[in-house]
Amino acid sequence: MSVQYKKVLEKGILIISLICMLVLYFVMLFRSQDNDLFFEVVSGRDLLQGNFSTASHLNNFPIIVQQWLYSVILSLFDRLGYVGHILFVFIQNVILWLLSGCFIYRKTKNKFLSIIAPVLMTLICFDYMINIRPQIITMITLVAVILILDIYRENKSIKYLIILLPILVLAANFHQAVFLYHIFVMVPFLLTEKNKIDFKLLIFTPIYVLCSLVTPYGIDGALYIFRTFQSDTYDMFKIGELSSIDITSIYGIRYVAILVLTIWLVHTKRSNRFINFYVLSISVLSIMACRHSSITFIELLLIVVVIDFEHLKICKGFLYGLITTLCIPGIILFSPNCIFDLCNGYGDVAEVIEDKDSLIYNSAVDVGGYMEYKGYTKLLMDSRSEAFSKEICGDESILNNLYITKKGYKIVDGNTVLASDEEILSVLKGYEYVLSVPLDKLNIVVEGDWIKLYDDGNYIIWKNPDIVDN
Repeated sequence: MSVQYKKVLEKGILIISLICMLVLYFVMLFRSQDNDLFFEVVSGRDLLQGNFSTASHLNNFPIIVQQWLYSVILSLFDRLGYVGHILFVFIQNVILWLLSGCFIYRKTKNKFLSIIAPVLMTLICFDYMINIRPQIITMITLVAVILILDIYRENKSIKYLIILLPILVLAANFHQAVFLYHIFVMVPFLLTEKNKIDFKLLIFTPIYVLCSLVTPYGIDGALYIFRTFQSDTYDMFKIGELSSIDITSIYGIRYVAILVLTIWLVHTKRSNRFINFYVLSISVLSIMACRHSSITFIELLLIVVVIDFEHLKICKGFLYGLITTLCIPGIILFSPNCIFDLCNGYGDVAEVIEDKDSLIYNSAVDVGGYMEYKGYTKLLMDSRSEAFSKEICGDESILNNLYITKKGYKIVDGNTVLASDEEILSVLKGYEYVLSVPLDKLNIVVEGDWIKLYDDGNYIIWKNPDIVDN
């Protein structure tokens, strides 16, 4: 095969791989809605009215919106509906690509790599990086911190440490609960290239930590995540993000692949303390709770800049072909339902109860956000179950009662005991409607007495005749 023909072939395969990457990205983008979207939007609407302490959509329940700035911006984009949701994610992705590309080009001087790598890394981290959740903005501020600290390492000018202050304040207001990720990424920078402590950065670090308090919620917002871990919420209800990463899942395969790649980099002496620290730390965190894999993008960013793609003993055509081969199954899998509006996934459940000020006991927690998004104002709770724990709202009865009506058990002195039918009915007393899922224990208790208005196999709506008919 002639050299010229080989180059033409490589360019052809490259174009195909780029097209496949972009098609896969947009297929995933059109499906990037998440159940959290609903409570984020309605919280943003409340905040735009100046209501920072209670949720009007939850019967004026006291609330901490630790991602308040994100919610406000999302609620503005929501005025465009589904298109606004997709546009918001896309704009965030473009900003992330620009910052990541700047960092990659700064380290490699490779224009092509600085363009293609951020998109490829986003596809690899699609679960959080192509999703309508605040993790993308958190990643934007994390990459900005790494980029600025990398510049600071070269010239040691204190102005770059000062520039970080407004960025960190913004990060806290966008997603206060995960602010400490920003301190985490600074750790390897505390040592200079000569392995000496950088005292200027060390002195600034406590000031950076204090930036987490510069929000409308102050210390309560900063402690939000720690207080949730003190509650019984995660013992009562299984939350997937808090389970350990499953090695057999696509996320586990990604996790193993990054570990293997890091071992190879260490073996070939291409690795550095940044890669070693981030990969080891994020691996440990992901084993503790898989939601920490939301910062996997950081690992890939640091890995990409140390791989010498020009001298790898791999045919470029093979590499581009591999990317294409990995993209095609994703395109085939997601394309049939790529135009996916999450609102369509709840059927007519929000059309049954005409009076949107009715008092509704929704043991179907996951649909609570959608119901409040559709205008219902007196729901029990929405999908952010940790916000209703005693440690956050001061009332322990909400989650305890939910456990009784869903599982048919109650917790007494730390022990789980069977709840009676009378106890379940006493929880529901005073509510006009109940919105449940088929497996909820309460369905068995109210059947025959309450009126079933709706049942689509996913959600059930019961009407309390004693209150509604009066």
